Amino acid sequence: MGNRKTIFQSLDLIEERIQEKLTLEMLADNVHFSKYHYQRLFREIVGDSVMSYVTKRRLLLAAEELRNTDVPILDIALKYGYESHEGFTRSFKAYMGIAPTQYRKYHFLVASPQSGKIPLCNIVGNAERFPGESARRQYPPTEIPERECRIKKGEESMDYTKITNQIICSLNSLIVRLRETADYTRKNGTTAEDSAGLYAPFWDLMADRAESMADSVRDTLRPVTDIAGHPDRITACFAVMKALEDTAFYANIMAFQAGLTLARAEPLYREAFQPLYHRFIDLARKASLHTEKIAAFFNELSEIILADMRENAERLLRDALQKGDEAVLALRPDYPYSYIAEALTEARDELAHMGNQAPGTGGLTAQRLEEVLTTLEIVTLAADTDLLRAPSHRQILEGVYAFRDRVRALLSFLQNLDDPQMPTESSPDVPIRRTEEKQLADMAFQGKVLLFFFKGEVQKMAALPLEDEQRAALAEISEKLERIIHTAKEPAKAPALETMRIMFAELCKEMGNLGKSLGAWGAPLEYVAEELGQLSCTVSP
Repeated sequence: MGNRKTIFQSLDLIEERIQEKLTLEMLADNVHFSKYHYQRLFREIVGDSVMSYVTKRRLLLAAEELRNTDVPILDIALKYGYESHEGFTRSFKAYMGIAPTQYRKYHFLVASPQSGKIPLCNIVGNAERFPGESARRQYPPTEIPERECRIKKGEESMDYTKITNQIICSLNSLIVRLRETADYTRKNGTTAEDSAGLYAPFWDLMADRAESMADSVRDTLRPVTDIAGHPDRITACFAVMKALEDTAFYANIMAFQAGLTLARAEPLYREAFQPLYHRFIDLARKASLHTEKIAAFFNELSEIILADMRENAERLLRDALQKGDEAVLALRPDYPYSYIAEALTEARDELAHMGNQAPGTGGLTAQRLEEVLTTLEIVTLAADTDLLRAPSHRQILEGVYAFRDRVRALLSFLQNLDDPQMPTESSPDVPIRRTEEKQLADMAFQGKVLLFFFKGEVQKMAALPLEDEQRAALAEISEKLERIIHTAKEPAKAPALETMRIMFAELCKEMGNLGKSLGAWGAPLEYVAEELGQLSCTVSP
């Protein structure tokens, strides 16, 4: 506990002198440690390096001032040790994912890294306080998940915090991008030429959707900060990724709708609204990039999560087996309870057998564990009855209840997993890994979306004076695209990914040529064809 007290004292000093120039040497000298020893202890107890901790504290305090005051950003930067506006902005953006100006405007939508956990000083060393520690002070920027209530292994803890912080930063950036797009669209959704307000309702609708998507991404921040509290954190990762994939998908649909609307417009309006269209194209690109980046972060995080899950499952299993041994040992000298000892031994042996089985052979699963627990529930009911006759034997029989409770805890843990069995080294090590089958399904779905819009354009052409040959060509393209999509959805008939790419590319060329032959009327078809061509190029085999 002495080393922890010393580090707490150092944290207190950092807090008191946070606006001053702090160095590793000065902080180590203050507690009479060598730089190496001090850095090692600090990292072990706090879960971060000394100067990284100092930087994060300064940035969080700066964020608080940005949120609650109108003090100029440069003044805040100078207050917390930065020599320029630019240096502060770089550091703030690297930590928060957004610039200080964006944070001041949109702080109600974003989250600070490492939020949602219990302050370090509340849990380390059973929350013991020591003389000289400020009762008012807490240290939120470096924390440990609540359910652990202990110091995690240093390197694993730091890796976990680093990755979750990167996820939060990326989400913050995406939220602000969505809100800025909405604001820009509202401001520029009308033009001097658009005196009749023909397009204003459309751009207002697009702005509303961007704001709604920003709110949706904001809602994913809590699952990210709460991932550590989930027994099955892999499932939590899937939930976050599903929300992000939806955001990226709808951002691309919005960009497509903006482009299609301009393709139908007269050249005057088409040129006037090009900046808005490109704004949504950029939003779609950024949303897709953020989704890919966060998927990669989750892939890294999943290795830590699975290791932690295995560790917890193994610990619960060891505890249950130990309590089983203790329960049986306590009963053996007492002949009247040999039937209970026999049942407990069988349950304990079955539990050990399941735990020792090789991965993929059944092993320790929630279903098999329920059978063991049913036996133990029957045994404890018998023990309850025996205690009515012989209350003095409670000490002899109390191990029965302890064994049952440990098995309950193990079962509860497994039931909360997405795959309710003992996590092993062979468990999936990524929350998101796109197989060819998944890419084929995605390609078919996006093709279905384009088919929907293509049919819409064909219907809008119904009143146009088209030739019979042109109408037949439109119907043929629609039927071809529908056949490709239908085939891709049937596993037995699904083409190879490269084959489907070629079919889409050929259909893209056919659709584009037909659009050109229709002149100005065919501009929307050419736009749909371009999107179909991009789809065939962006999905890699």
